Amino acid sequence: MRHPLRMLVTMLAVGVLAVGVSCKKKEDTPPDRTALLTARTWRISQVKANNTPLTDQLLQQVAGQAGLLGQIYNSNVVFKADGTFSSPNNNTVSGTWTFNTDKTELTLVSGGQSNGFKVITLSETSLVLESLSSYTVNVPIIGDISARVTLEMAPA
Repeated sequence: MRHPLRMLVTMLAVGVLAVGVSCKKKEDTPPDRTALLTARTWRISQVKANNTPLTDQLLQQVAGQAGLLGQIYNSNVVFKADGTFSSPNNNTVSGTWTFNTDKTELTLVSGGQSNGFKVITLSETSLVLESLSSYTVNVPIIGDISARVTLEMAPA
């Protein structure tokens, strides 16, 4: 009788161990940032200067002074896996994009101008970029201001 009981206990122990190992939580791997960036068309939902939201009227007044930012603020932007980007509703906007090594910074090059951004958020529903350098624009009535620009984007 001892032999079958020992065998039953051993089988139960092996079974419990097998269930415990198979139920081990898998480590979540973060989504690939390139895949997230290129999976959808993005639309700028908000532009901020030094964390202050800018109105459409003010953006229209300074758009010509802000280079690429001024061209895409009211457009959709498509980032392609081949490292190019374009704006389907603005035929004049296109260029190349690259991530830095750890994909925390995004550089856009268009018309000979390079614009670097820190990637604040990149998910299926949100893309938030903050300029690495300040932009200086002349705002009517106020005069020259220098500001870091934040672009908040959502799927178009």
